[in-house]
Amino acid sequence: MIDFTERFRVQAGFITFRIPDGYQLPIDALSEKNERLTVSISKPRKPRTTGKGSQNSHSWGHMSQIARETGHEVYEIEHLAKYRAIKRGYPVNTCLGMPVPKSQAEIDTVENGYLIDELHQIAAENGIKLREES
Repeated sequence: MIDFTERFRVQAGFITFRIPDGYQLPIDALSEKNERLTVSISKPRKPRTTGKGSQNSHSWGHMSQIARETGHEVYEIEHLAKYRAIKRGYPVNTCLGMPVPKSQAEIDTVENGYLIDELHQIAAENGIKLREES
């Protein structure tokens, strides 16, 4: 699968766009023996925010606090929260037929919101009053 975001033009029943640098060879390889390709079109996703006061800091701060207060490692809380957030819409890849939650580096703002909501739920279930941490 090849995935990229690019400007496009619709004209006379056709959609055209420039193929970004580095994508020509993989596209040529996919289309080598085929006259057709499967195309998916969607709005560009808004990547999660990072830095001070961001969603990324929000989620990691909550994971760190939950880990400290429950005696677990941060990576354990991260894994559990992501797995539980799947029911909310957190995205997964599949490995050997099993869902594997995506890395936070791969998610958008909406998907990160699912993770944060699940962290709030985990804290509530364990009597933990969360606070914003930098």
